[in-house]
Amino acid sequence: MIEFDRITTIVGPSDIGKSAVLRALKWVSKNEPKGTSFIRDGEKEATVTLSIDGHTIERKRSKTNNSYTLDGMELKAFGNEVPEDVSRILNLGDLTFQGQHDSPLWFVESAGEVSRRLNSIVDLSLIDSSLSNIDSVIREQRWRVQEIEKKKDKIKEDGMSLKWSVEAHKKILEIFAQKEALEKDNRIAERIKTLLENAQRRKEDMESYEIPLRLAEKAVALGIKWQEVDEKCDDLESKIKKIERLTRYLDRMPALTKAVEMRLHEWEDLANKVNGLRNIIERIERQDNLCNNERKVELENLENRYRKLLGSVCPLCGNPIKS
Repeated sequence: MIEFDRITTIVGPSDIGKSAVLRALKWVSKNEPKGTSFIRDGEKEATVTLSIDGHTIERKRSKTNNSYTLDGMELKAFGNEVPEDVSRILNLGDLTFQGQHDSPLWFVESAGEVSRRLNSIVDLSLIDSSLSNIDSVIREQRWRVQEIEKKKDKIKEDGMSLKWSVEAHKKILEIFAQKEALEKDNRIAERIKTLLENAQRRKEDMESYEIPLRLAEKAVALGIKWQEVDEKCDDLESKIKKIERLTRYLDRMPALTKAVEMRLHEWEDLANKVNGLRNIIERIERQDNLCNNERKVELENLENRYRKLLGSVCPLCGNPIKS
């Protein structure tokens, strides 16, 4: 068995089968020579087995058997040709084999014969058409390059006439920057305006709540005093009733009349004091209402003075102040 590599060299003395190896390869790939004359004397058949690209090809020849076997499948009825599947796998032609006494490959052949043999290996017309296409593409690209160069020169000329656009672009950028700053200032001014309006509403709310709050505080204080006076009045009424009962009792007891009368005078004085206290509370309420009216007038005067001092234009944003 011989294992072939990309380059395989077989050396040895004469008549040991070096040429027989080449003949065996040619016999399998080309089915040449024909007949059975190459079967060794004393043998009944000749067999060659090749393993290539994962396939096993076996060629047998005897007086009664002439067959190819591909991967264990026997192929017959191929005549003087090589079975198509075997030929496709081996892909060997006449140019593959060089005999021992053949002239040096192609060196003695004419130019026409060399071209013919090259064309059998490679489709030279494809090369010619490819070269022609390449030349056509090169010419087209050169023409396009020339056109691009012309357009480039034209663009340069147009660019020289548009130098002003650079300065204009800078000015536009400055305008956009100023516009953005102005919009930012406007947003800040709107925010300040909103804050001022909210502050004014809060102030008005505080002012509107301040007077009722004070009145409520005074009302609570007066209510507490009134509750105390009312409790005292109830106590006095209870005592007066007791005095009345005592008076009726004293009518039956003349000795105690004078003392009872003195107590009655004391209770009358106390009742007079309660009435006086009630009058004082009423005067306090009237005085409080009067003070509230005076404070309201004073507050309006202060507000008018504040608006007059503030003016009609906001000192922060420069916008007119709504009344």
